[in-house]
Amino acid sequence: MSDAVIAGVAVAAGLACPAHMWWSHRRGRQAACCPPERPRQGDAEIEALRARQERLSALIAQHEASADAAEAVRPARRG
Repeated sequence: MSDAVIAGVAVAAGLACPAHMWWSHRRGRQAACCPPERPRQGDAEIEALRARQERLSALIAQHEASADAAEAVRPARRG
């Protein structure tokens, strides 16, 4: 009896892992053992990353400039 229970648990565990990986893949998530899908266009990806980096750099500079301007307008505190 106990041998059958152990064998049943082993079979259930052996089927649960692939079933979970299949279900996760259907929902759009990759399992950790699967390499991520890479786009076929390597140059286009690099250009997109560079454009995003430039856009983020501009946003950071804009934020820093507005923070400096706000600090210049703020009256000095007395200690």
